[in-house]
Formats: sequence, structure tokens, C-alpha cells
Amino acid sequence: MINALFQAIVETLQTVPGIEQVTEVPRNMETVILPAIFLDLAELAYGLDAGTEQLPLVSHWEARLVMSDELPDQTVWALVQAVMLILFTARWPDLDVGKVELKQATPDDFSPDLIGHRVWLIEWAQRLRVGENIFDGGGVVPTEVVIRYQGSDETTTYQLPNRNEQS
Repeated sequence: MINALFQAIVETLQTVPGIEQVTEVPRNMETVILPAIFLDLAELAYGLDAGTEQLPLVSHWEARLVMSDELPDQTVWALVQAVMLILFTARWPDLDVGKVELKQATPDDFSPDLIGHRVWLIEWAQRLRVGENIFDGGGVVPTEVVIRYQGSDETTTYQLPNRNEQS
């Protein structure tokens, strides 16, 4: 699941106009083509259990937008905004993940390997569920739902509204 999500994020970020390269943090900076995005999974935390027998996780992601230090501020800000927008609107229906929860974007002056470059750190969380959902693929799907009101007794008869009647 994590590898599939990583690949989906990479493919999504590759669509940002002006970005030349999207990759995991490279070991050799000499091969990087700027502007680039370095993607990193920073943390996995336990999420909220929905009772489906799936492992609920919250993945915390970091994208470092690395640019030439000669770019004007307006160009840098436009690239940061474009990355945030594409993440905000990203959907991966083939994966069992929630919507991107953006945290922040901030200049990253603490990356010693990237001295001499303009770097912005964009952080977000992504909720995911790992494993099989016990409610998928089996059991009885209800066709009628009966609602009981508080205070009713056992002899009360319930009648479903006729779907053809207009309210």
C-alpha cells in the first residue's frame, strides 16, 4: 500500500507545470534537474479504527521543492502554490486512502545537502487503510431500513413510505 501510494503521489506531482523531476531523496545531487521535488515518507502513525479489521494508518509526507537560488520570489511562490493545489485536489480511487490533509509549506533552510538552492518544505498527512475490509464481498445487503422512534412499543406497525409518492 505505501509503495503504491508513493508512486501515485510521484505521478501526480510530475504533472505540476515547471517541475523537471520528482523522485525520492537522491543519494547524488549531481544528477538532479531543477526545479525538482524530493518526496519522503516522514512518519507512519496509528489512525482511527473504523471496525473493518483494516490497519488504520496516518502517513505523514514531506515534499522538498528544490529550485535554483536565482529564481525570483514570485516564481518560487507560484511553484509552491501549484504543488499545494495539485496535492489538495489529488484523488487516487484505486487506493484505499483519504483526501490529502495539507499541513504547511515553509522555506527549508535546514537541509545541509541543499545549500545553494532555494528549498521549500511542503508537509501533509494521508490517511490509509491496510488489509482486507471484512465487509467487502459477502454477507447480506439490506434492501429495507426500518426506523424505530423512541417511545414506540412492540405493537406499533411500521410502514415504509411509498417511493413513488411526492413529499
